[in-house]
Amino acid sequence: MDILTRIVRTKQREVEALGARAGELKKEAARAPTPRDFEGALAGGGRISLIAEVKRRSPGAGAIDAALDPVDRALSYEAGGASALSVLTDADYFQGSLADLVEVRSAVGLPVLRKDFIIDELQVFEARAAGADAVLLIVRILDDGPLRYLRELAESLGMAVLVEAHDGHEVERALASGARILGINNRDLGTFHTDLAVTLGVMPAIPPGTVVVSESGIHESGQLEALGHAGIHAVLVGEALVRAPSARSLAGELAGVRRRLVSAAGHEGHRNRAPFVKICGLTSARDARMAREAGADLVGAVLVPESPRAVGAERAREIADAAGRPLVLVVADRGLEELVHLAAQSGAAALQLHGSESPEFVRRLRERTGLELWKAVRVRSREEFDSALEQWSVEVELILLDGWSARALGGTGTRFPWELLEARRDAVRPGTRIGVAGGLGPENVGDAVSRMSPDLVDVSSGVESRPGVKDPERLRAFIEAARSQH
Repeated sequence: MDILTRIVRTKQREVEALGARAGELKKEAARAPTPRDFEGALAGGGRISLIAEVKRRSPGAGAIDAALDPVDRALSYEAGGASALSVLTDADYFQGSLADLVEVRSAVGLPVLRKDFIIDELQVFEARAAGADAVLLIVRILDDGPLRYLRELAESLGMAVLVEAHDGHEVERALASGARILGINNRDLGTFHTDLAVTLGVMPAIPPGTVVVSESGIHESGQLEALGHAGIHAVLVGEALVRAPSARSLAGELAGVRRRLVSAAGHEGHRNRAPFVKICGLTSARDARMAREAGADLVGAVLVPESPRAVGAERAREIADAAGRPLVLVVADRGLEELVHLAAQSGAAALQLHGSESPEFVRRLRERTGLELWKAVRVRSREEFDSALEQWSVEVELILLDGWSARALGGTGTRFPWELLEARRDAVRPGTRIGVAGGLGPENVGDAVSRMSPDLVDVSSGVESRPGVKDPERLRAFIEAARSQH
């Protein structure tokens, strides 16, 4: 009998004991404090988010720190820059408890995940009653029906759900269950063998719109470079943080690695992967929340004074906070110091440059901000298209192809000639990310994706009821259509 089987049998006995408290747990769950935004904490920036774990031992490692004070450790993680916390609540195999979770949740301002082996609805109610903001569901120990039911139950109680898989088949099952947050456990729970390549191996099969967490086997920040390049949103780290001489210092190192906002699966992957979706021209927190609910991967705020959708840096930050998604700041021909200030003030994860910025300026901007940089290029001909590729492919993280207009630098609803990208897709250098903007809406984005295979589609006026005000139905229809080809 492997370790996981023994653990599940123990959980079955625990669930039987919970039966007598079913009514009490449901009442306590209803009275529990409003859950904190676990999903937004993981997906809201341009850096890999850290879920820092409180644990005393594990079956694989044995005793790690039997005398660990969960509150002191959680406060160190929070001070170090962790975005969320994970608390082991299993007693028999990890020396944890729900009391640890209650104490940690009361002491910190971060969202807290209940890390346990959940197999029954009573454990979900128990988690919410204790104040958990999220729960873990492990694909390997749940059939498809219970997996979906428990996820839906947890979400109906306001909690987020981290659905954990280990291999390609389990990833398929997790996604089919409706998982919004997908954990890739690099450790085989049957053998406890760990390999970081597990995450990298399954990433091409994970569609945009899914928050991805790499779990286990992570000890230092250097390991995160490849994960960040692949586009993961977060890592869950436990043992290394518990053993570290300074948990706060290591948390700071792990939380400081940048990630690709738009990941490309490689040249062949373009034909099999849905594009990322950016909703641009947001002017209010209300519309930002609608964009998130509709499934947007990124949000954009326009800091071009001439635009009817122009906002200031403070409003842009409000938009990013409400969306819980990375903010792309749209700018044009601003000075270097001004851009550095605006980026810091708004909390932007990327700058989208629409003016006459030169490659030299872009290199200086990157040195000063460390942000991901996109270049918007208005194209009318094959010569302009080829010139854009030649000039910008190695200078920026994404080239955004937009329609040409004499009236404005963008946001006009004018589309560029799609046939340019359609005919020259094979000429795009592998790894170069291409975005498409201009004239897109729910009615034609599916056709655009089918013909051009972009890495990202960007929409503003095409999902509005009037300039600067998004329409919820058009938002949802646009994102559904963009992903319907895959």
